[in-house]
Parts: sequence; structure tokens; C-alpha cells
Amino acid sequence: MSAVIDTLLRHVDIIYVARHEHSGDQELLGRVRIAVVAEAFREFVHSRLPQDLPADLGASLKDGDFAVNVELRREPTEDELDQLNRVVQTATAEFRRRVSAR
Repeated sequence: MSAVIDTLLRHVDIIYVARHEHSGDQELLGRVRIAVVAEAFREFVHSRLPQDLPADLGASLKDGDFAVNVELRREPTEDELDQLNRVVQTATAEFRRRVSAR
């Protein structure tokens, strides 16, 4: 998955730079990059959880940090709750590292 994240962020950066050079709307392009990174974060977390557990998973990026909102379909087992916490912590650390490296 790390290769997928790197590729996604690299493509977003290429699009960002290309658009920035031809457009004066840096704010809009920054918001697009943030939205794409947040979606990649959401997919990263969602793909590592039991399919029937998350009802909704929201992620946002502000000032290089992620805010995650998880709504569950059902009460998780203790193991699933541990898994959820580990996955969110791993994703947060991984994405924070990758975003700050750009």
C-alpha cells in the first residue's frame, strides 16, 4: 500500500505543480491536494478493517495533521476496536510522514 500512497501523492504533486504554473489559484489547488490525501487516508484505513464494521469513515487534513471520524455499523469486539485504533495510528503516522516530506 505504501507504493500506492507514494504514487498517488506524486501524481497529486505533479498535477498541483502543473496547474500552479498555469493558474493563479493556489488556494483551490491546495484544497484539491488536501482532499485527495484525505481520501487516500480514508481508503488506507477502510481497507484494513472488517468490511461490515465501518458505516462511515471521514478524514480531513489540517496543518499537516489528520482528523478521523469513524461511525460504526455495529458494536466492535475488543479485538476489532484494538485493530481500529492500531490502523488509525499507523495511518496517521504514515501519512503525516509522507505529507511532511513533500
